[in-house]
Amino acid sequence: MAKSTAPATKTTSTPRQQVVDPGELLDIMEVAERLHCGRTFAYQLISSGALPAIKMGRLLRVTEADLIAFIDQLRHESTWLIAS
Repeated sequence: MAKSTAPATKTTSTPRQQVVDPGELLDIMEVAERLHCGRTFAYQLISSGALPAIKMGRLLRVTEADLIAFIDQLRHESTWLIAS
């Protein structure tokens, strides 16, 4: 009888999330400054789900990539409204 050559340990594959570089994380004041809006409005964008955020304990952070995507989406919507 032939012996199995399978590894002794069982490996499971779990999807890994992309690790965010801490240099890419913006706090609420940085988000508000980049959007030229107030801090309260930046919080409203996050709480409405329009702008994704990462919650770390009591802190909220927004990735630079998410902020850029949000701005691009606004540009696209504005272009569509103007063209109508």
